[in-house]
Amino acid sequence: MHRYCVDEVLMMAEAAGFRIEAHRFERLPYMVSPAGSQGRTEMVLTLRATRNANTDAVGEGQAHAMGAGSDGEPVWLTDPSVPIPRLAGLEDYRAPHPMFAAIAVAIDGRRTAADIGVLLADKHGVPAAAATEGVRAALSEILRALADRSR
Repeated sequence: MHRYCVDEVLMMAEAAGFRIEAHRFERLPYMVSPAGSQGRTEMVLTLRATRNANTDAVGEGQAHAMGAGSDGEPVWLTDPSVPIPRLAGLEDYRAPHPMFAAIAVAIDGRRTAADIGVLLADKHGVPAAAATEGVRAALSEILRALADRSR
């Protein structure tokens, strides 16, 4: 698990190509009900950001080579039924979490995000739809990490 301070989250968002328009870090009630006598408060960061028009997650040529759609994102990242190609640099990828490692190992050029979601769902007993969404989020991070390393 990663825990970042507010400044780090804002810097990561900007580094990912977002312009932070506004942000607030405040204590908010959580699970507080007038019918019960318990509840707590949490420190919550909220922000409003827009994606900078001139930034891409991957270079144009690399995106095209990976089957990118019109928005520059690979089709396999947005459509869980499209096979994920074997990504350049994946063999040297250092996963920040065991789930990311399991997903990276499962990428064989034939499996889709939905296929990998089913593998993880069977292994860990979570709903396949939820696992597929988790796989898609992890694939996005893996792709970003590989693109960062190739720069």
